[in-house]
Order: sequence, then structure tokens, then C-alpha cells
Amino acid sequence: MKKTICVCLAMLLLAGLSACKTEPVKPTEAATTQAATTQADSGALRHTVARRIHDSLPEFAFTLHGDESIDDSDPGFVLAIAAIRAIDIKGEGFGQRLEGFETEFAVPEDIGDYGLAFDDFNGDGYLDLRLHYYTATREEISLFWLWDAGQKQFIRNEQLEELSDARHFAREDDGPRMYRFLKGYMEELGVPSFNDYYYEYIEGEFVLTEYSIMWYEDEGEDSYECIETYKLVDGKMELASQTREKE
Repeated sequence: MKKTICVCLAMLLLAGLSACKTEPVKPTEAATTQAATTQADSGALRHTVARRIHDSLPEFAFTLHGDESIDDSDPGFVLAIAAIRAIDIKGEGFGQRLEGFETEFAVPEDIGDYGLAFDDFNGDGYLDLRLHYYTATREEISLFWLWDAGQKQFIRNEQLEELSDARHFAREDDGPRMYRFLKGYMEELGVPSFNDYYYEYIEGEFVLTEYSIMWYEDEGEDSYECIETYKLVDGKMELASQTREKE
């Protein structure tokens, strides 16, 4: 009798498990629209950004391929970890694949498109590519590809990557001078100083044309901000100005 009861209970348990099994949920219209831009399946990532890099060129679709995982070990701080390994670029009559790299960084909310950004780094009127590669203390290390109008493709630029690795920098327009620089910040070891570096694209390379050194000096109870600025003159860096102002 006990054996018969056990068999009946087992059959009822199996039936209950089968009833609990759900069919796959069909994606809603909103989910389908989102998937056209970003798709993730078991860690696989595919994210597409559309951008026109010049009025003379068609709109390109930049598709990032890689993996994504979620770090929720801290209940109050959920972070997406992304690793991008390739970028497919397609447009009307154009196709190119960028690969041979692997990014490794956490994606905070203020970094959109998994670190892909567009800017005219060499001032030729065409937008170039920058891909966030790795985040270190006070540094945003990136990968770069400049658009080559002659070859009609993106060419990886190792010089910008070396600058990015050595110095955290940002692009800026420098007012009345009307040309653009790469600006870097570096704190000298053991010295409370901060250096600004300015680069201009000249004959196919980024040339340091100006830099300034800022440090603090204490004199009794007073503190002074000191700045020395150097500029490129006839191929040599020369002292252009000195300031010392009380804080």
C-alpha cells in the first residue's frame, strides 16, 4: 500500500512540474525596436550606431561586436562590463571591418554606445572614431581610427593611442586661435603639479605645439599658484610666459 501511494505521489509531482513549465514569451513591439540597435544573447553583444561622418558620404552603420556581463555583487551598484572585439561599418557602397583589439572596461551610465565616439581629431572635416579601451586613474585610454579621404577607409592611429595611454586628454577649441588641440593632464610623481599639453595635426602627425606647467608654492601662511607656458618656436619649445598669483 505504501509503495502504491509513493508511486501516485511521484506521478502527481511530475504532472505539477509539467504544468509549471512556461512557453517562450514573444518579444513585444518595444523590445523588437530596441533589438534593432542593441542585441544581447547569453553574453553576446551587438550594438549599432548610425552616423554620417561627412556631407559627401552616405550614412554609415557602425556595429560593435563583443560580450557584456552584469556585475551585481554590490546590491546598491550594478555595473555592465563590456568587451568589444570588432566594429563592422556599412553604408551605401561601403564596407569595412575593424578588429584585432579587445576593450576591457566597465560601462558607467554616462558612457553611451559602449565607448564609441566621433570627432574630427585631425581637423580635415571628416569625423574620426574613438573607442573607449580601458579606464585607469585619471586616464581614459582609447583606440583611434582616422578617416582617410584618399583611401576611403578608417586607418588606425597608433600615435593617438600612445598619447591616450600616457596622458588623459580631451579635445577643445582654443578660442581666438581657431584650431584644435589634444589636451592632456599629467600629475608629476612626488610634485603637486599639473601639466597641460596641446597638440596640432601637422603633415600627418600630431605635434606638441604648447604645454604649461602649474604648481603651488607655500610662503609662510600664503600659497601661490605658479604657471610656466612653453610654445613651439622654429622647431624648439621656448618659455613664453610665467605667472605667480596668490591663492
